[in-house]
Amino acid sequence: MVIALAAAGLMTFSSLAAAHAHLQSSIPAAKAQVMTSTDALTLNFSEDIEAAFSGVTLAG
Repeated sequence: MVIALAAAGLMTFSSLAAAHAHLQSSIPAAKAQVMTSTDALTLNFSEDIEAAFSGVTLAG
């Protein structure tokens, strides 16, 4: 029974760890050098994100 509970706990933990949105693509592309100013930055994630808990930092 202990092994079954441990296995169930590991399965639950792994599904929670996979429950985060991941950046799938962006325009301009990641690490791109943009020579002229752009009006928009497009970020596409693997799932919806919570704006209140998310942020973007532009460097350069």
